[in-house]
Amino acid sequence: MTADAFSKMAGNRAIAQKAVKDTWETASLVRFTGWGQCNANSGSAAQLVRVAVEDVIANATKTRVTLNFTFNNFQASRCKGNQQQLEKCIFTETVHEFGHVLGFSHEQNRPDTNEIYCSAEKDDFGGDTIVGAWDIDSVMNYCSRSQGAWMNDGILSKTDIQMVQKYYGTPNPMPDMPSSSAGSFLAPILLIME
Repeated sequence: MTADAFSKMAGNRAIAQKAVKDTWETASLVRFTGWGQCNANSGSAAQLVRVAVEDVIANATKTRVTLNFTFNNFQASRCKGNQQQLEKCIFTETVHEFGHVLGFSHEQNRPDTNEIYCSAEKDDFGGDTIVGAWDIDSVMNYCSRSQGAWMNDGILSKTDIQMVQKYYGTPNPMPDMPSSSAGSFLAPILLIME
C-alpha cells in the first residue's frame, strides 16, 4: 500500500483501532500495538498481525486480518446507506475479525448451537475450546437475537468477556463495558497495515 493510500484511510483505521481498544483490550489485558504501515523490517516481530484492507468479505487468522472499509461488494445494503452505517460496519467487523486473531471461532460452529435460533452454516475456521453456553449475543455469532443486529453490533457479550479473560487475563479494576457486556496477562501484539 502506498503512503498516500495509507494516509487516506486514517479515519477508517482509527475506527478499527477504537473497535479493538473499546472491546478486546478493555475487557482483558491483551494489547495490540504498532498500528503503522508495513515496511521492510515489519516481518521480524514474533507476534505480528498483518492487516490488509480490501473490498472483500472480511476474514482473519491469528497472524493476518483482512478488513473491508468500503463494503461495495459485501454487505452493501447494510453498510452503504450513510457514513454512520459505514462506521458501524467497520467497527462491528473489526471486533469480530480480531476475535479470530485472538483464537476464537464462530459461535455457530459449536456442537450445542441452538438451530432453532441459528441456521448459519458451520465453517472450518477451527477452534474447539468451548467457554460457557452457546451465546446468541456473541460477536463471534453470525446469528442474532434481533433482526437489525449484525454480530451483536460489535458489543461483547458476557460470554465473550469471560472467554477473552480466560485466555488473556482480567484488568484490575475491571472497567465499565458498553451495554450488554460485563466483562488475561499482557500480550502485546504488533499490528501493521499492508
